[in-house]
Amino acid sequence: MAKAATKRTTKKTSAQTTEKLSSENSNLNRKSSPILKKITSNKVILVLGILIVLAILYLKKDLLIAATVNGQPITRISVVSELESQAGKQVLDQIVTKTLIFQEAKKQNVNVTQKDIDSEIEKLKKEL
Repeated sequence: MAKAATKRTTKKTSAQTTEKLSSENSNLNRKSSPILKKITSNKVILVLGILIVLAILYLKKDLLIAATVNGQPITRISVVSELESQAGKQVLDQIVTKTLIFQEAKKQNVNVTQKDIDSEIEKLKKEL
């Protein structure tokens, strides 16, 4: 009989513990629900952001890839680095010279009109 009473007490205690845990879980779920929603919304925003970046890269791939040879892409970076190694000094000198000319023209308030350009072109045509 003592064993039966112990079993009933154990069953009651176990049922009460289960009920108490269930109650605590539902309270926890109510409290953590805004946190879960925030975490879920952050994940959604992150996934959407990644998808948008990938879509932009796909649409603007011409900015990254200069050509494709037999399915192998040639990047613009490789083209630029090759150009720099072949004619880098010459191009840099031209850019420096051009910049100096424009700076001096601006300093001396030199203005060139379309009429001036057209007359110079006609003059060159006659000479050639």
